[in-house]
Amino acid sequence: MTTNTTNSLSIIETNPNFHYEIAKCIPQDSIPLLYQILSKYEISEHAKDMPFSAQVRELYLLPSLEISGTLPLLQTMPELFYIEYIKVGHQSRYLFHKRYKGEHHSLENSIILSKKQCKKILKGDLSFMEDSTEPLFLEYYSKHQTYQYRPSFIISCKRKRHIFNGGQSQITINDNVKMSFRTSLFLEEKDLPADSKTYASFRIQSAVEL
Repeated sequence: MTTNTTNSLSIIETNPNFHYEIAKCIPQDSIPLLYQILSKYEISEHAKDMPFSAQVRELYLLPSLEISGTLPLLQTMPELFYIEYIKVGHQSRYLFHKRYKGEHHSLENSIILSKKQCKKILKGDLSFMEDSTEPLFLEYYSKHQTYQYRPSFIISCKRKRHIFNGGQSQITINDNVKMSFRTSLFLEEKDLPADSKTYASFRIQSAVEL
């Protein structure tokens, strides 16, 4: 395991739970222009030496009533649960997330998952959450009893994260974003078939108000 890989994954674990946020979808061909704009701002030396770069898949778990929704739904739903698969070099990890999004801020909680637990969630087996001591598992299990969350769709992308303002802010750029409704393929290593046009997105997160 390289030092860069270890440090990159540690960035995931040290993200602040509460932050101000701006997120936008952009055309794929706007990526060079976005980096041109970013070049005018001061990026920390840490980010220059080692930007966090990863292959990412996110499996969104939506209430049964919202299953027919499409990607813009993610911008309007205040609360989201999803599983994230992150691969940095030869190291990979599964994380279970809850994201609450207000008008200009976001609150995130996450916990590491095993691949076995991911398989159980995909099959609808949440028995391991019922007796868990983890608040996030207990919250999801409780809400699932009412809303019947189900795997809805997958988003895959190449992700780069850069740090600004001495670590107080960061920008995440998702390149070559694909969306697929074939949720059974979430654990597969091969490329996902895209059920929508490829696009890009960026998200700015800051500990201070934007």
